[in-house]
Parts: sequence; C-alpha cells; structure tokens
Amino acid sequence: MNHSATAVCTILVIEDDRKWQEFLSHVPEKSSLYPMRNVPVASVEEGLVTLGGHSVDAILLDLDMAKSTGIDTLRNLRKQHPKIPVVIFTEQEEEHLALTAIRNGAQDYLVKGKVQPEAISHSILQAIERKRVDCHEVSREQENRNLAEARYRDLVMQLPAITYILDPGRNFETEYISPQVETLLGFSPEEWQANPDLWTSQLHPEDHECVSNARNHFHLTGNDLAITYRMHNKNGEEVWFKDHARLFVDTQGHQFIHGLLLDITQIRAAELRLQKRDQQFLQRQKMSAVGRLAGGIAHEFNNLLTSILGFSYLMVEETEDDNPLNEYAQQIIESGERATDLIRQMLAFSNKQTNRIENFHANDLLTNLRKLLDKTLRPGIELHLHAEAEADFIRGDKNLLEQVVINLCDNAQDAIEEHGSITITTSNHLVDGKVEKEQKYEPGTYFCITVMDDGEGIDPEDLDKIYDPFFSKKEVGHGVGLGLSIVYTNVDQYNGHLDLQSSPGQGTKINVYLPMCESEEEIKAVEIENLPRGRETILLVEDETAIRKLSTHFLESLGYHVISAGNGDEAILIVESYKNPIDLLLTDIVMPKLNGIQLVDQLRKEQGRFKVLYTSGHNQEAVSENHADVFETNFLQKPYRRDKLAFMVRGALDSE
Repeated sequence: MNHSATAVCTILVIEDDRKWQEFLSHVPEKSSLYPMRNVPVASVEEGLVTLGGHSVDAILLDLDMAKSTGIDTLRNLRKQHPKIPVVIFTEQEEEHLALTAIRNGAQDYLVKGKVQPEAISHSILQAIERKRVDCHEVSREQENRNLAEARYRDLVMQLPAITYILDPGRNFETEYISPQVETLLGFSPEEWQANPDLWTSQLHPEDHECVSNARNHFHLTGNDLAITYRMHNKNGEEVWFKDHARLFVDTQGHQFIHGLLLDITQIRAAELRLQKRDQQFLQRQKMSAVGRLAGGIAHEFNNLLTSILGFSYLMVEETEDDNPLNEYAQQIIESGERATDLIRQMLAFSNKQTNRIENFHANDLLTNLRKLLDKTLRPGIELHLHAEAEADFIRGDKNLLEQVVINLCDNAQDAIEEHGSITITTSNHLVDGKVEKEQKYEPGTYFCITVMDDGEGIDPEDLDKIYDPFFSKKEVGHGVGLGLSIVYTNVDQYNGHLDLQSSPGQGTKINVYLPMCESEEEIKAVEIENLPRGRETILLVEDETAIRKLSTHFLESLGYHVISAGNGDEAILIVESYKNPIDLLLTDIVMPKLNGIQLVDQLRKEQGRFKVLYTSGHNQEAVSENHADVFETNFLQKPYRRDKLAFMVRGALDSE
C-alpha cells in the first residue's frame, strides 16, 4: 500500500482484554509518519470476518486470548493473509516463544507492560514501511538481514539478561554491553565500559576462583563457556547469573567473544527452597525411624520396669523399716522411677507419649535435672543453678519442662566456643498488666526460669527466625534446628511465654514464664487409706511371666478371684471351659500371635459384650493408631503400682 499524506493506516487489533484494548486505543495518537486508526475485535473469528470485508494494513495479535491456539493462531492468519504484517502483543516473555513467533512470520514480538504506545506505534509503522520498501526494489537480502538484526535486538532488549561483546585482543575490553546492565546491576553501560575492573570487583568473593578457572579454560580451548556464579549489584545485593559465551571470528579474522548473562536469581531461590524442603523431608524420615526405634525400646523397658518396681514395692511392704532389705528395695524403686521418667522422655521424643498433667515443685525438678545436665554438658562448661524462687508450684507435664531446660542448655553450650558458663536461676514474676511489654501476658504470678550463657550471642537478623523449625546456624551434621522450636512448643503447652535477649558477643538470656498454681494444696498427693477392693472374677492375660505373677498377687491381695493366661489362645480355651461368669478381662495388647485387641474382638463374637481393661508398655496413643475405637474403655499404662491397678480395675468393673 502506497500511502499519501492523507491516507490512514488501518490496524486490526485482535485483543479480548478490555484493559489492553483501552491501552492500545492510544497507539494511533503516537503515530508520527501516517495517520492510524484501530479496528478492535475480541476474537480471531471476528478478526477473520473483518479481514474479509475491510482493507487492513497491519494486525496486532494477542496470543493469550481464551480461544487462541497461540502460535497456531499466528500460522493460520499468515496462511490466509500472507501479505498483511502481524505484530505479536502478549504477556508471555519466554525467549523461545518469541523466536518461534518470528520464525513463523511475525514482524515483531512485544511484551505487555514492557512497551509504551509510542513503541507499539513505531513497531507497526516499521512493519508497514517494510512493505513500502519492498515495492521500491530494495535488496531483499539486505533488508532481511537488517530486519533480523532489529528483531533480535528488540527481543534481546526485553529479556532479563545482559548481552556483551569482549575483545580478546585488547585484554578482553568490553566492546559492547546492553542497557540491562543498569536494570540488573545498577551500572549504566557507560560506567561499565569506562571501568575495566568493575566486573571483577562486583563478582562474589567465593566465586572468584571457579569463575577464573572456567574463563581460563575457555580462553585456552575456545570451547563454549557455560557457568553459574553470583555478582553484587550497586546496592550490594546478590544476583545469580548463568553466563553463556562463545568465540566468534569476523571476516577480517578478528576474534570477539559474544556472551549472555541470564538473571537466574529467582530460579536459584526456588531451587534452594526445594532443596531445603527435601532436606527437611529426609530429616523427618530419619527422626520418624529413630522415633519408632525409641518407642519399641520403651515398650520393652516398661515391661521390665513393671516387674522390677512391682516386686520392689512388695519387698518394702513385707519388710520392717529397719531391715537393710527395705532400704535396698527403696533404692531400687527410686532408680526404677527415674528409669520410668527416661522412658517417658524416649516416648515423647518418638511423638508417642501423651502428656501427663500434674502439679509439682519446679525447683525440685530443676535440682534433680542438674545431675543429668552435668553429665551431658561438655568439659569446659560450668553450670550454675540457683533455684531460689519462693513459690514454685506449677501445673503441666514434667517431661515437657525437662525438655525445655535441656534444649536451652544445649543451645547455650553450642554458643560457647571452648570455656564458659551457663547459669540457671528461678524467680517469681508478678504481671499486673500495667507495663506495656507485659500486655501479652495474662495478669498473675509467674514462675520464671532464666537460662543465661556467656557465648557468642545471636545476630539481630536471626532473632525473628530463632524459633522456626529446622532453623540452625550449625554445620551440616551438627544439629537439625529443632531445639528452640521444641522449647517454644512446650512452653506454649504450659500457656507460658518466652523472652529472649541477645546480641553478638554479649551472650544470650532467655526467660521462661510459666503460670503458677494458686496454692500448695493443689499439688499434694492424696493419701490413700484403703485401696478399692472386690470379689469379682478377673481373667488376666499377660505374656510376660514376671508381670503375670506380680499382677496376680496384687489382684488377689485386693480380694479378687484371678484366672491367668500366658497368651490369647490360652485365654480363649479358659473362657470356653470356665463355667462361671468372668467379670473383667485384663489383657496386655502387644502379644505374639493373637494380640489383646484381636482377643477381645474374638471373645465378643462368641461371648457377647463384657468389660475390658487394656494394658501395655506402649502408651495408649501408640497402640491405638489403627484401632481408634477400642479405647472407649479403660487403659492402664505400664509400669503401674498396686494402687493404680486397684483404682483402674475397680473403675472398669463399676463402669456401665
């Protein structure tokens, strides 16, 4: 089309987004060569109809429309109207898509949000002008070369990448660097070319060696370069690049290096996030395996402790206070109860321990825990304990509080390089709600545990992340970053609060605030004058011989008639042959062949419903993972004392 001064260029705009239609309506205003007018349509189908009835000078095509088939849409338009130039206007910024569009006949590839109406008008007019130039018999070969260079240049200018040309013959001086260097690194092309040392100075110090080796190999061999490294922008921020470079020789035999620095910062960040998730998943798998092992060991120990503690209680009851055997038995009981606490800690670690809420003296817990801490802290660490709070009555799970103190001491130890000290103090803290800092606490009296160390302290930028799961400053293989996360979770279960104060080189101080009980009477154990008794018949099923004998003795001393069986099959035979009613089935759960749950199911099918009391060295939560409905009745955790057994049996018998 040969335009006169008054001719109007008609542009068919195929765009279904009203926002962009409005944006493109300003394009004709920016035309400086010919008058222009837009003919907007919302679909390719409408566009084809318009092309059939109107003279159109150029097409502006969106590839992102609802019914568009992308590049195939472009191909169809070019096939039906090969003489009308097409300019792509799309939100898709991918380089490969742009190249594909150009190869399939698009005159230009414009990215939404990256170009203004002036540039769009210029691109369209260029496309139209190329038609006019063709009519004047300009060399097609030269035109194609110029157009290809322009398209490539326009395309490269829209990429998140820096293109550069170096001259090896002039000490690798920068002959050209694209304007993106200012967008990505903050330096103008003029600044970059004026300072030959700028590239080296902005390179990340840790990447100097590997980049230098790669470039030396590239210069020696002439093979293509492909390397990933970091640079710092003008503001000191880290930017990741993928550097691709190739050696070219021009017609005069001069060598030049053409390179592309592609910004992969976001890709790298996504890769690191994925890598971190993979590491966390593997760590959870390891912890799950260790937890299962700990749960299995705890079960076996609980069975042993049931008989050890049970027979020791009997020895104390049946010997005089001045008998040496009485004292020996009490020592066994004390050690056995400490072992029971350790087993509870193992079950808590394996996430298979239900919290045991009770009232207790926190000062006493810390005093007893010191023995363990002295053995676990490394040489060179001095531990000072000042459990001096006048009131120390709190309510919660002892094991959770022990974990809090142990983890705080462990983290304090890691913060001390060689020699240092950890100080634990207790105090009472009154919150009346008047102090702004204390508004997050409920008014009342708190028991405060302070753990203070003289270690290296915590960097300010890490303070907000210190309680995050898997956050750790330790080297790989030296901790998994769960210590303070467990502290935070456990303190929260007490309805307590944490206050951390730390700065580099000044050590760390952590205050743990725990709500207190109102009076000492709340924590005093109830003295049992007479244990509940009965004359009912109980079928005891237990595969551990020592526990079976001990439990039989306990129950018979309480007046019950006991029939015992060593496994599930034996229990079924007893029930089938026993003529009188059985009032209660007391059965272990984990047994060979027929376990306790299977035994109850089979007996109820044959005998109807009857009362059941389950017992196990595992805790209730662990053994009921696949049998959530079986513990509507009672459960007795091993190891157990005679008084606990007496109350649980009586409760099961008296239940509806």
